[in-house]
Amino acid sequence: GAPAETFTGRTGADGSQRLRLAFDGRDVDLPTAVRAEAAVTDVNRQAWSSQTEVLVHPSELYVGVRSDRAFVEEGTPLRIESIVTDIDGNAVAGREIAMEAGRLEWVFAKGTWVEELTDLQTCTVESTDDVAECEFSADVGGTYKVTAVVSDESGRSNRSELTLWVSGGGGRPTRNVAQESVTIVPDRAEYAPGGTAEVLVRAPFRPASGQLIVRRGGVQTTEVFDAPDGSAVLSIPIDEDDIPNLSLMVEMLAGVITGSGI
Repeated sequence: GAPAETFTGRTGADGSQRLRLAFDGRDVDLPTAVRAEAAVTDVNRQAWSSQTEVLVHPSELYVGVRSDRAFVEEGTPLRIESIVTDIDGNAVAGREIAMEAGRLEWVFAKGTWVEELTDLQTCTVESTDDVAECEFSADVGGTYKVTAVVSDESGRSNRSELTLWVSGGGGRPTRNVAQESVTIVPDRAEYAPGGTAEVLVRAPFRPASGQLIVRRGGVQTTEVFDAPDGSAVLSIPIDEDDIPNLSLMVEMLAGVITGSGI
């Protein structure tokens, strides 16, 4: 959060002292939570304190975005649903929603790897009493960032962001081995027996190979897979024995290893 700031003053004849906080500027497009703490010392040098919290809305309107899947296969469009509401959560129709989607690409700059937004696509849609939809192409695998912006009658904007994944285009090339994190993205939040969970795994390097470990109660199974581009989509059948849940763990190594084990 923002760093804390301290102000001092003296109470007036009525025993009060006021501090004005300004939240001006069109660059403010996200809600802000403000926590204020005040302490006053009486004539006996005793300190009394109190605190309060205030939520500052950036706009009279909010925009929300969602996708029915957390990831898609390479070449499958990203379908993004959006809705505009007022501060109380009531749907507002007839407002322009400006959406932008881009792929995060690894770039080596100033001696380190950083992610930059590339292949930008835009979509403008009008809000309805229900959801409005935008579609973006995803012909290249990787991590995609979707941003939606709506403005109220006074020109104050509100922004929402969503991160999605596309299989393929996993990570940056690597010539040495380092301990880093693997991203695991299930296609849905919940499953029912008889279905199949699709899980996208992405290493921060390529090529890669990995091992999927599935634990169902006290039973553990393993599956070895290759990820030449740093990513792979794994399918896990769901049955009655998986109620209430099962756990997944993925270990990945730099380099593709074809065989029965790693």
